[in-house]
Amino acid sequence: VPQIVFGHNCREAFTRLGHDWCDIYKVTDINENLSHTILNERELVSHHLSPEIMEEEGALFEKNHPDIKKPVVAVMLVDPDPHISKEFAPKIVRLMAHYPESTIYLCGCRRTEKEYLDILADHIRTEINSREMADRIDLAAYAFDPAHNYNPYKGLIARAKHFVVWGNSMSLLSEALYAGKTVYHYRYMCPRRHLTARGLVQ
Repeated sequence: VPQIVFGHNCREAFTRLGHDWCDIYKVTDINENLSHTILNERELVSHHLSPEIMEEEGALFEKNHPDIKKPVVAVMLVDPDPHISKEFAPKIVRLMAHYPESTIYLCGCRRTEKEYLDILADHIRTEINSREMADRIDLAAYAFDPAHNYNPYKGLIARAKHFVVWGNSMSLLSEALYAGKTVYHYRYMCPRRHLTARGLVQ
């Protein structure tokens, strides 16, 4: 009988095998389960980031973006709703318009529909152009693809000044908070009041 079992249906599997699963350490939801059990943490989850990884990924980000306009705001996308992308665009452009120059960097994940990312990028680009700020504000976008040579996700955590987490992802939120910088949540479905009360997000 194993001591630790990973899997969404591990309880059912043990029942069918005739074992008592009460004495087994079960990881049913990976990050969430580990954080609940070990740390009694309900909003944030475990991750693998470290100062060494951040230093390495930050240097790699600079190498891949040597001329990027700073500061950078990283918009970490889970499931951007194309129906509200248009209302989001002026908000993010206004945030970055306070700087002489800046970059808005959209970063999708495995759960992000590329079509929706493209719609959001089009709305932001239109907003930048309508304000005649194309010379001051750059827009970059990354749609997750395992075949890409470079994934900027960790580099953004290391180098971005601000983070916007759009959607319901405890992992994205936890990893962005690891950088110790300003994190905004947008369209986040988990209980916001707990995160805000703890001073973690805006």
